[in-house]
Formats: sequence, C-alpha cells, structure tokens
Amino acid sequence: MFKPFTLVAVGLSLALSGAALAKEKIDFMFPAPVDGKLTMEMTRVIKQFNDSQQDVEVRGIFTGNYDTTKIKAESAQKAGQPPALVIMSANFTTDLALKDEILPMDELFKYGDQKAGDFLQKEFWPAMHKNAQVMGTTYAIPFHNSTPILYYNKTMFDQAGIKQPPQTWAELLADAKKLTDESKGQWGIMLPSTNDDYGGWIFTALVRANGGKYFNEDYPGEVYYNSPTAIGALRFWQDLIYKDKVMPSGVLNSKQISAAFFSGKLGMAMLSTGALGFMRENSKDFELGVAMLPAKEQRAVPIGGASLVSFKGINEAQKKAAYQFLTYLVSPR
Repeated sequence: MFKPFTLVAVGLSLALSGAALAKEKIDFMFPAPVDGKLTMEMTRVIKQFNDSQQDVEVRGIFTGNYDTTKIKAESAQKAGQPPALVIMSANFTTDLALKDEILPMDELFKYGDQKAGDFLQKEFWPAMHKNAQVMGTTYAIPFHNSTPILYYNKTMFDQAGIKQPPQTWAELLADAKKLTDESKGQWGIMLPSTNDDYGGWIFTALVRANGGKYFNEDYPGEVYYNSPTAIGALRFWQDLIYKDKVMPSGVLNSKQISAAFFSGKLGMAMLSTGALGFMRENSKDFELGVAMLPAKEQRAVPIGGASLVSFKGINEAQKKAAYQFLTYLVSPR
C-alpha cells in the first residue's frame, strides 16, 4: 500500500512531467502549393525543429502564392489569431510595416543576445539589408531571397554558333536574332510581363542594368516611371517585340515561358533564381545554361523572393517561440 507522501510525490512528478511536455504553439505560414516539393521540404524542417526541443510546437500552414499568403495572414490577424511567423514576399514588407501590421524584429530578438539589425548586418550579404528594413527599422529577416537570372538553351547556342551567354544588351539582341525562327515558332528570348507574375520585377532589373533606379530606396512611395533610364529600359523591351521581332507580342507569364523553353522553342528566358531547381529538373532534352543578366550601363538586379515577418498581436511567449524558430530556420545546417 502506498504511503501518503509517496502518493503526493507521484502526483507531483506527473504534474511536472506534464508541464515539461506542454509546448508553446505558434502558427507558421508559408507560400507553397499543398502538394509541392517545397511543402514537403518545409514539413520536414518543421518536424525536425519540433522534435529537436521541448519548448515550441510549430504548426505549418500552406498558403498558396505570395498574394494569398498576405491575404490569409492579414485575415488571421483581424480574426485575433495572428501568425507568429510568415514567409512573406519581400515586396510586401514596406506595405505591412506602414500599415502597422507587423512587428519590428527587435520584439523577437529581445529574447536573444543581439539586436535584429546587428544580426542582419552580421549574417546576410549587404544587398539584402534594405529589403528587410523600412525607414531604418528591421521588420524582416531574409529567408529565401532571389534575383532575376538568364536561363538559356546551351544546345541551341551551340547550334547557332554562340560561344557564351550575352554580357551586354547588344550581345543579347544579336544572340536572340540568331536563335529566332518565327516560321518554326522559335523565339530568341521571352520576359514575363504579367502583374501577378513578376513583370515589374524584370522591368526593375532592366532599369537597374540601364544605370538607374525604379524607386527611391529611402522613401519607397516615390517611383521613377518617367526617368531616362526607365524609359530606355521599356523601349528596349518594346523593341525586342516590335522592332527586332525576337520575342512574341502579347502578355507572357512565367508558365508560358517555361513551357516554351522546355519544348525547345525558346533560346533565352529572364526568370527567377528561385526557379533554378524547376528549370534543371525539366530541361531534359538539351543542356541548360545559366548566367547573370546582361548589362547596358552596369550589372545590377533587384532582390526579390521572401523574408520572415512576424504579425502584431502575438503574446510574449509566442514572440519568444517565434524567435527560437526563426533563428533555427536561418542558421546554417
């Protein structure tokens, strides 16, 4: 028969073990198709983190594309269930900060041993810093950022006698002319132009390559649509279609472009570094080439992709948990 103090000890032990097993639960939203490879990889990472410690339990929520991720995160916040961490398009960071919907990262980093800005400066390339900051305050931490890049069909290049990818706009045009055969439906180059894809991003890349800027980096609300470098970039794009006839007319999205590329009907495509795995996997009948975008006045591209942000409305325990998961995600392993 158990003695009273033994029963108390057993009860206390069970209570403590139950407390030790209780984890702080947080929601983590990320843009990915539910059945996509990224979803499977993120599911693995989340499970790996959850199994690695006893303090935090992360629930992954698959939220589709960048636009639907923003909508779902904002809706959850309005419903009183803000996500602790979201992989959010870097293009939305300024908008979310100005609307006072996301936390300054120092609200999470106060649970560590350094400021968010110091962490950003120490751990990430300088090109990524401004993407994560608004008016000097760090609101995001880079996670899977990307840049525009030139994909080319090296087999087509060899057949056309082109020895290397173009280094300048003039070389790109000359190569595109050699690769174009409109009678066969074969084009030299394609650029995505839809608003829901990344046409504006590619246009920004052309403006930067032309020696200019698309907007004021210190005050993002000011854009330069009518600057000589922007007009020159748009004219170059327009000439590829209507003057030089090396690109088909009409609106093109990335799915159309990749389909033409994989079918061997396209020599060059300006798409994202984020598509590299997809391009490698599907370029089966020819050798794939990858290069930096060609320059007009300089080599320069915008940073895109996504960053980690945290929505306002989470409690202190969730902030601490979000910090633990964030630093886990961005740590080399």
